[in-house]
Amino acid sequence: TFNDQDAVYSISTMERRLQEQLSAEGTHVELRLIEGGQLHRTEDIEELEERYFIPEDYDYSPNLKQMAEQRPLGRQTIFQLQVSNDEAQVSPSILKTGLLRTMKSMHYEAMGDIRETSRKEIGDGFLLSMIFAQGNLVLLWDGFK
Repeated sequence: TFNDQDAVYSISTMERRLQEQLSAEGTHVELRLIEGGQLHRTEDIEELEERYFIPEDYDYSPNLKQMAEQRPLGRQTIFQLQVSNDEAQVSPSILKTGLLRTMKSMHYEAMGDIRETSRKEIGDGFLLSMIFAQGNLVLLWDGFK
């Protein structure tokens, strides 16, 4: 769709330039057909400008059908926890132990190794990732309380 009065001229110019540039490579460029309609259909525009569309004007049944047939691939839940007691001790081993106990109480069994990473050149934090049959778990601690 072109809103340009000189669209045909622009396309013809583009065709000629492509022919000039690509003919040395043996490529043939040919414009065969341009289909279009009236550039401005004022009666349609006026009709749409006078109409207000409300949700009932649209058929939502295909959308609802597609949504009902979806099978979720996963779910993500993010918790941000803060220590409320200034006296509490927090360390990677305490966090790991608490997390493993929680997962065990939920009857989740880790598949494979538990990966732990801490990079002292980046900060005092800790990253722990685990894979379960029920999903994945990532614990990120910035090293602060």
